[in-house]
Amino acid sequence: MNATETPTRDALALSPAEQAVLAAEIGPFAATLGDPGLRARYAELAAAVAAGSIPAPLIGLTEALAELVLQTPRLRRQHGPEAERALTALFYRMPRGAGLRRAAEEVNAALAALQGQVLAGLTFAPLPGGQRLTITTDQGQLELVIDRAGVRVERVDLGSVR
Repeated sequence: MNATETPTRDALALSPAEQAVLAAEIGPFAATLGDPGLRARYAELAAAVAAGSIPAPLIGLTEALAELVLQTPRLRRQHGPEAERALTALFYRMPRGAGLRRAAEEVNAALAALQGQVLAGLTFAPLPGGQRLTITTDQGQLELVIDRAGVRVERVDLGSVR
């Protein structure tokens, strides 16, 4: 398997850039953890990264680390945009990242269906832990939910206005 393929149930191969960024991040992050068992799992991950692939049981741990690291600009500031791009690419090859990408593709397809329609209204409504965006056109409605899990299509009713 090469570094551009999606993960299998066996292992996720790493590109040299992905190896470098993970190697630079795992140790300092693990050192902040109070749980010796979790630190041991990150040590296991560091060894796997050094070997060039992440075994399936450690992919979830890698996803969690990537999500945390990518939420702030620190990675880009300390290691540059290439490191950020490498870790982002890796994240999108893992299950949670791939799911976020699929959800974004579904939202973009739903939004594309609105092309050429006359916009009649946009409204946000609060939800516990997120927001609902309702887009009303002359031909119907599209509802999107935006929360910590990402963005997803909640309802599509094109062809009639409510």
